[in-house]
Amino acid sequence: MYSERDVEFGIIVSTQFRRRGIGSALVRGLLEQTRGSGLSLLASCDSSNAPALRLLRTFGFRPHAQGAGTLWLVRPCERELRQLQRRASHADQKRLEKNCVGGSKPASPRSAATAASECGGSAP
Repeated sequence: MYSERDVEFGIIVSTQFRRRGIGSALVRGLLEQTRGSGLSLLASCDSSNAPALRLLRTFGFRPHAQGAGTLWLVRPCERELRQLQRRASHADQKRLEKNCVGGSKPASPRSAATAASECGGSAP
């Protein structure tokens, strides 16, 4: 589950101090400190802790593994995020080309929503 470029962290905010932006500030600070390092961030969280999961997802963390009531979320380094975004946009473009009537291909790169509406469909 871990690689040498993964950094696992945890944040616990006492009940009396929750909903004040402390958790967000801590995650934001961690992201700023690791920007450009090539490190992926890994957080473990109780799988029933909806507020913590929502916070982590807000900052781009995605489910990675699960076991015994714990969910691990990962946020890849910026380089990996860019690669994932390129792959996703390329896959979206291919899906739109396949689903367009007559297989028409948009002439230039556009958002999935624009290309889909031009083909008479909706964005995935």
